[in-house]
Amino acid sequence: MRSLRRHLLLFVTLGTVTLLALGGVILFFSVRSSVREGFDEGLQGRAQALAAHLRLEVLPAYRHRMATLGAAVHGGERTGDEAARQALVALASEALRVRFQLDTDAYPEYSAPDGSASFQIWTSDGRELARSGSLAELSLPRLAEADAPVRFRDVTLPGGGAGRAIALDVAHVPFADEAWNEAWARIRGGTPIAASSAVVVVARDRRDVDDLMAALLAGLLFSGLVLAAGAGALAYLASGRALRPLTALRRQVESLHAEALHERIRLDNLPSELTPAVAALNDALDRLERSFTRERELASRLAHELRTPIAELRAITDVARRWPDDPQLQARAVDQGHEIAAHMTRVVSVLLRLARAESGEIPLESAHLQLRTALQASWLRLEALASSREHTLEVRIDDAVHVDADPEVLDAVLGNVLQNAAEHAPRGSVIEASVARDNGTIQLVVSNPLGTSEGDAPDPEGLGLPLVRALTRAAGIGFRIATRDGRFHASIDLPRAS
Repeated sequence: MRSLRRHLLLFVTLGTVTLLALGGVILFFSVRSSVREGFDEGLQGRAQALAAHLRLEVLPAYRHRMATLGAAVHGGERTGDEAARQALVALASEALRVRFQLDTDAYPEYSAPDGSASFQIWTSDGRELARSGSLAELSLPRLAEADAPVRFRDVTLPGGGAGRAIALDVAHVPFADEAWNEAWARIRGGTPIAASSAVVVVARDRRDVDDLMAALLAGLLFSGLVLAAGAGALAYLASGRALRPLTALRRQVESLHAEALHERIRLDNLPSELTPAVAALNDALDRLERSFTRERELASRLAHELRTPIAELRAITDVARRWPDDPQLQARAVDQGHEIAAHMTRVVSVLLRLARAESGEIPLESAHLQLRTALQASWLRLEALASSREHTLEVRIDDAVHVDADPEVLDAVLGNVLQNAAEHAPRGSVIEASVARDNGTIQLVVSNPLGTSEGDAPDPEGLGLPLVRALTRAAGIGFRIATRDGRFHASIDLPRAS
């Protein structure tokens, strides 16, 4: 069986861990990118600082020739100027020399024995111009092969540690003599001169950066585990608090039983998510209570309806047992017993059909019935009761009056109304039955005098009338009772036969 709390706890914990992991990965790579970018900017600054120490000088043997050609370029005709300029550019590859001089005291990291920082400088013709004392066997010529002014690459330092290097192209090394810089720029124009350029390569140990990233990763992992554990604990507590109404609901449901179907589950203090389910459960309890009520009413109706036939059947059998040798009496007892049994069968059938109709399982039937005949048939079954109390029935209904009704239901209704009148009317009363028409509805009125003498029942409404109300309600016909002019009136509205 699946546990809602376990499912909720697992979902929240896994969701939190996933979000923390995703956030940690994004944070880690963002920080690493920023740190590496800062590290590379530091390398570039170091390379630019070294490049600032590069100077271009004219070899002494070529100084006079360079000065003569330079004067010709500035003072001659256009054709002569161009020829002098071309000669000067051609002479520059032999006359110019890049010089590098570094004060190692100002840059102690390049002379450290652990090789944590190193540099190399090449001229553009591939000649190594300078290298740091800590470089040892390290050589980085491949960095100069890329077609970009600045290149970065991970390298291995002399001590075996991981490092990172930058190659910086210096396209125009300035002259040591400031006077030559402006003049040489005019002479050179757009013509590249290899002798005046260089490549600076700087390498630096990046183990500190790697250690920082490792510490950051370990911190993120540890923080993630702590946060995940905390999220799991909070989810456990929160799920327990959130599911507390379910526990209370379970206790209320467990308290329900057949004798407490009138009780309902309280909707107060319930989460909005549970309210529809509890409301549906209360509706189910309503239907269940109505079903149990119908079962109890059916049992009560059966007991009431079968009381008189059973009493009559016992009386007949007692008489038959007292005179067993009288054939006529025995035959009459058998016939009366058969009629009573048939009547009991009809009563049970009516009540069962009524119960099923009230629950919506089957519809009631409808037939054209002569009201006078139906009324007299119901009175005939009360012959014994009517004779014992000396009652008579006066029917003031034409034979032409017909109604649409379920035969068995109408028989049960008429029988109970007449029996109620016979049981509660004073001895020797005349029970009247009459009809009135009203817009397609026939109103049958059965009336009897109210009891006034000692021994007469003071209450004219007997046990059979609740059954009549149920029968008429199920059949969709009206039923009313009233007391006026010293008589008890029971009115039944029946649809007139079309």
